[in-house]
Amino acid sequence: MMLNSAMTLPANGKPPQNGDLANKVIWGSTESVVNGGGENTINGNRSAILGGSGNTVNHNWAGVFGCNVTSQMDCAIHSNNVIVQNMYCATGGTGPFATGTLYYDTTTCIVYWNP
Repeated sequence: MMLNSAMTLPANGKPPQNGDLANKVIWGSTESVVNGGGENTINGNRSAILGGSGNTVNHNWAGVFGCNVTSQMDCAIHSNNVIVQNMYCATGGTGPFATGTLYYDTTTCIVYWNP
């Protein structure tokens, strides 16, 4: 069968099976993958959807995890919610934090980035 840019393929190039029902990587999306879930679509290069359902990636180097999530920008991870455990805690932003770390300020209840 000849393929063109208007056609879509299942994520694994095979007929849909349980666990990957109706997942699609749009033709021309280079090195992208949908791993599990159902009704997910990728239309971006080097992108990924990990499980879930009803997710769409329309950007490059983007990742999605969750349900009914649509990518908003390149080079980002998109999710319904993110929970981070074992995060550095500080009172009033004090403490030696390594460059490039997140920390939770117990005074303001805000997560900060230490660039």
